[in-house]
Amino acid sequence: MANIDATITGVQLLHASPIGVGARKVFLLMLSFAAYTGSGDTSRALACNTAIQNAQRNGKTVTVRAAASGPAGFDTAGQAVYVDTSISISGGDLTFDLATLDGTELTTATASKGVGLIVVVDES
Repeated sequence: MANIDATITGVQLLHASPIGVGARKVFLLMLSFAAYTGSGDTSRALACNTAIQNAQRNGKTVTVRAAASGPAGFDTAGQAVYVDTSISISGGDLTFDLATLDGTELTTATASKGVGLIVVVDES
């Protein structure tokens, strides 16, 4: 079993609460991964809060509240790669499996890029 850590290659704001109605925002993070070699592997996107803070550059602290699978990426063999729907949150770190469209965990994948992850945060 190995941890396959993501490289966060993009951060895009999808939605923000109206001014004066809270500080919740929704982001799309684009991820790349090294080879995923077996069903015992676990993928991680570390310091998502820091990546979002750095992209926003507004001096506010970001707290991760929720996460969900986003658009498919692909591996170097052309296989579609998704973040699985079961995502564990610990501070700014997210842990999940990589999966096919039907939610079956990948048993093997070459290096992947463009894998989407939706992250909901609160700013303070």
